[in-house]
Amino acid sequence: MEGSRITELREALGLTKLEFAAKIGMNDRSLYKWENNLVEIQESSMRQIESTFNVNPEWLRNGKGKMFLPILNPELEPIVEWMKNLSDKESTWLRVDMKQRYDLLRKCLKK
Repeated sequence: MEGSRITELREALGLTKLEFAAKIGMNDRSLYKWENNLVEIQESSMRQIESTFNVNPEWLRNGKGKMFLPILNPELEPIVEWMKNLSDKESTWLRVDMKQRYDLLRKCLKK
């Protein structure tokens, strides 16, 4: 079941329930329900977990393959590790900043 893989993932990342939940924008009570298979995990939540932690979708849904997707550029590994350790506030700020820069770049490229 997905709940046991959520627990396995959280433990592999070395995160408490509270830390894991905060990183994906939910509360620890919901995470408890997921880990204990008391509720079904919504598809949007699965995608959030996959993107936040670079998780292999096939592993998360079916237990097949490796837990994490490979990082395509090994030079990015230190950056990815650094980003995993950001506080919630820093992570939110970085996401907003990166999105604004991306939107600006797209706007400039259209001209």
